[in-house]
Amino acid sequence: MKTQVKILITLLSTVLLTASVNADAKIDDGYKKQCKYVVYGKGNDSSYYAEVMAGIPEEIRASLSAKDTTAFSKHTTRTTMQLKACKYALHHISLDGFENDYKMAVQKLITSK
Repeated sequence: MKTQVKILITLLSTVLLTASVNADAKIDDGYKKQCKYVVYGKGNDSSYYAEVMAGIPEEIRASLSAKDTTAFSKHTTRTTMQLKACKYALHHISLDGFENDYKMAVQKLITSK
């Protein structure tokens, strides 16, 4: 069971971090604009990106056992998770694209491994 969880986490991490390394600039821009809306309240709220971004933490949480998640992720709301991940992604920009920065921030907030 422990090995299966490690394999699942590794697989999930690989998919999340490499699936869109060459993400389309339009998608990255959509994520970034939605994060700016979430954090600063400026711009337009995109229901598409809002739903996609809200679903990412749920998918990661569902793939992990309870013991592999952080206390923060167990006791927080989707909105708070999204706000913290957006703040992190907006201030820690990498060369991997904003979409991956956001996903990495969510993963860091959720997983204790």
